[in-house]
Amino acid sequence: MSDRLTDALLDLAPGEPLTVGQAFEGICVFGGTGSGKTSGSGRALATAMLKRGWGGLVLTAKPDERELWERYAAETGRSADVRVVEAGGDATLNMLEYEHKRNGREASFIEEIANVLNSAITAGSPQNAKGSTDPFWDFSTRQLLVNALDLLALSGEPLDLFETTRIIRTAPLDRKGADDAEAYAQAETEAELDAWRKRSGATNPTAFERYLRLAYRRWSNDPEIVAKAGPLSDERKDDLLETRNYWFSDFVNFDPKTRSNVLCVLTSKTSGLARSPFRRLFSSETTVTPEDTFAEKNPKILILDLPYKKFGETGRFAQLLFKRVWQRAVEKRGNVGGPVFLWADEAQYFATKEDALFQQTARSSRAATVYLSQSVPNYRVALGESGDSTNATDALLGNFQTIIFHSNGCPGTNEYGQRLFGEEMRTTTSASQGAAGLGVSTSANYFPVLPANLFARLKKGGVANGLQVEAYVFQAGRSWGTNGGKNWLKTVFLQSGATNGSGRDASPPPLPSKRRFSFM
Repeated sequence: MSDRLTDALLDLAPGEPLTVGQAFEGICVFGGTGSGKTSGSGRALATAMLKRGWGGLVLTAKPDERELWERYAAETGRSADVRVVEAGGDATLNMLEYEHKRNGREASFIEEIANVLNSAITAGSPQNAKGSTDPFWDFSTRQLLVNALDLLALSGEPLDLFETTRIIRTAPLDRKGADDAEAYAQAETEAELDAWRKRSGATNPTAFERYLRLAYRRWSNDPEIVAKAGPLSDERKDDLLETRNYWFSDFVNFDPKTRSNVLCVLTSKTSGLARSPFRRLFSSETTVTPEDTFAEKNPKILILDLPYKKFGETGRFAQLLFKRVWQRAVEKRGNVGGPVFLWADEAQYFATKEDALFQQTARSSRAATVYLSQSVPNYRVALGESGDSTNATDALLGNFQTIIFHSNGCPGTNEYGQRLFGEEMRTTTSASQGAAGLGVSTSANYFPVLPANLFARLKKGGVANGLQVEAYVFQAGRSWGTNGGKNWLKTVFLQSGATNGSGRDASPPPLPSKRRFSFM
């Protein structure tokens, strides 16, 4: 069985399929609390992808989402393919070392790894989005990350977020500290080490000093270090000079207040991952990788059971970082493996500006992104927008070609839906009474195709509604044949336990597990 772009993933209505190719173009679901978005369209989409044998990554905001996905997997015969990344579990990924080994140890990849970290660090907080557009802070944070990561890489030691944070925290803050660090790094004899101890007043070196010393020893072809990490090429020696200049010139000469602010932003995000239980999950050995989700046989469903509602900002940051590493692996895999999905309910906690870029090529990467959220304003807050600025939100939502609207009481979301479906010209008739008698006139005016108030009237499911969840569906460029060629479709998703009128569960049967992907 092939996964062709034209194959039906599920039927949105009789004769109106959502195809595999359309899923790859992104699916965004809106619905207020209790609207049935998770149990309606969410359940239908999730089980349809699982039944086709797709692997994927599930981000979690609520503590019960793991249980929900384990139930989906059991219903679709995929329980054996579930891997859970959880506190105390055996599924671990040292994300920085994974990226380093996968891409090589050249300086350009250090830049890429820093970008991965920085995108997660600077993602707007759902609790405190400032909306700042000043690029200085992003640039300064990224520059600090690049030089900390590269010092660790130049030392020949494995990349590790915990050690990267230690380098940043122990870096010299003034000229004396820089001179002390240089003295330790260049010491070759016990007498020189004694002189360093006397001048610095320290007994043991800091993490920064230790890694700088290892990098210098690689430079000088120390047999012990070279045997372990290899010699430094001429290009990497130049990189070491640049890194040294940053720490001993730029960093120590920063305005103390500015430097303190940058350090505070960075360490407030990364310090949580250096503590239990996150340190073991992301700074130890690697037992699970993004490639597991698009393996040729038995692709995995990775559930990140680190819900925001339980682990707070650290759980969110960990998932943002994992998501970005996964997206990069999916983009670079070429024709390896089958289709995959990225799933986020309460997606506002995990949305970043990079998602819009990922969506632009998701179809060719055979990746279906499904984001569920209550409202459009949720994304604006998450992406750090304020006032009249909507550029980042528009860029993200504009790259989802299928948008499903469930019942909603949010005026901003309902008005967004009204604008999305557009306007149509209608002829209206009016009557007036004048001296000459009754007059009738007609005029043509534009009216919303779906007025905003209609979105609040949709059925929410539950016993009172026969377990039926109503929704309006928008797809860019699509005219719905069963709705007279209009650009909107009103459909019904059945909740678990509902039947399609024949006494059978409404879910489609599983497809054969042996398949090959085809673009035909």
